[in-house]
Amino acid sequence: MKSIKYILLVIMLSSIFISAIPPIFRRNNVRIILESLEKPAKKTDIVKSVIVLKNRLNSAGFWYKLRLKDDKTISVVFKSESDFLAAKSLITAKGSLGLFLPFENEQALNKLLDSDKLSLIYNGSARASFNSETCVLEVSDCEKNTVDSIFRNTMLASTEFADLEIAWSRNTNENIMWELHLLNKTNSIDGSNIEKSYGQLDNNTNTPEVMIEFSEEGSKLFSNLTSENIGKNLSIVVDGIVYSSPKIMNKIEGGKCTITGNFSKQEARDLAALIQNGNLPLEFRITRKK
Repeated sequence: MKSIKYILLVIMLSSIFISAIPPIFRRNNVRIILESLEKPAKKTDIVKSVIVLKNRLNSAGFWYKLRLKDDKTISVVFKSESDFLAAKSLITAKGSLGLFLPFENEQALNKLLDSDKLSLIYNGSARASFNSETCVLEVSDCEKNTVDSIFRNTMLASTEFADLEIAWSRNTNENIMWELHLLNKTNSIDGSNIEKSYGQLDNNTNTPEVMIEFSEEGSKLFSNLTSENIGKNLSIVVDGIVYSSPKIMNKIEGGKCTITGNFSKQEARDLAALIQNGNLPLEFRITRKK
């Protein structure tokens, strides 16, 4: 008799619990499959990807269910379509951070801009931009991918320019264009030197920003970098996008720096989550599942 009462109690409590769950969690779930583009993918890279993705989503405060399906796919469930769209950049972005000094060899820069392949696009008159101290060229939306490919696969592939990196930003002019930044990989600082990253509000302007705290080794590198390059711009780059290029005014100690920009609170939080939790070792294709 007692066992029957116990079973009835469990059923009743389960019914109450299920009815208490908001409908959005029960009916509108969005399930996606992440499939590695690298085949075969290493099991260690898949497992590391699971850890990175969980850490990113936790840092950004999302409700989700994530599990490893097999050696090449990961299943992720979000409570709603809006959550999936908000989290999409976190599950697809590589998350590669770099702090770079500008490339300053004018003669070599002119040589790059005089490339025959660029001349075909600019009718023989590619010219450096002067809108930004780290920007060397402005391109339109339709030209961006072609110019990016020319630099990465042709010019920077040569040993002469092996220590250079390119990144992009959007200008704020009336005629919105993509700006190409040519940066020096020598003396750069990467994500392995980061201890912590988080979104916060600027004390003076009350606008969202991203705070970066360096590791002990990273603090030393950052202090030396700033002390030796006063007056130069330091570009903060995540996944090939320049978020800011502040001028180094003095030696910076204390192991901290901020990324400012026209961020919403969500954008600052997501960027901090990318930086905090490191690179995804694999690139994934998203498949939607009902």
